[in-house]
Amino acid sequence: MAGALRASSDAGIGPDAAQAYFDISQILGFNAAGVGLSALIAATALATLRGSGILPHRLAIPTLVLAVTLLIPTVVRFTLPLAILLLPLYSIRLYRLSDQG
Repeated sequence: MAGALRASSDAGIGPDAAQAYFDISQILGFNAAGVGLSALIAATALATLRGSGILPHRLAIPTLVLAVTLLIPTVVRFTLPLAILLLPLYSIRLYRLSDQG
């Protein structure tokens, strides 16, 4: 976003600065996605272990393992797609739980 704001100014930005802004956003954005999803997945797994029923109990421990792998930068590129696929499952389960209560 900083690159876009600087580019719209009168002076603009040079090619080196544009490349630096792009690289920084790609590197930090990807790793931050893993950390954010890890927090969501770990919280859901722990709530499941406490008996909330968000997930089946047999998925709680593997989901915690997935949450830990999302914190490892060299592994996150392999586990991030699986974590993203869990989001619709969480949404459906929470929607069904809200109908019951």
